[in-house]
Amino acid sequence: MGTWIELRCENITDPSAVGAGLLVGDRCWSHDNSGPMAMACTWASSVDVVRQLEAQALRTDWRKSPKGWIRTTRLT
Repeated sequence: MGTWIELRCENITDPSAVGAGLLVGDRCWSHDNSGPMAMACTWASSVDVVRQLEAQALRTDWRKSPKGWIRTTRLT
């Protein structure tokens, strides 16, 4: 049995997570069910999957806050 793992925006209800709503990608990706996600095949592989997801999150403008993972927006 596999285990689905994904990072979700912890600030999804904050106005800052909505962004301007004008550009694709300027809001929290969890609104679109997007973002770092993967399947772990075994319990042991789940640790590696979480590490990979955290690295992917950091590369795609997410950051870890005291409340959890959030995606930062780049508004111009």
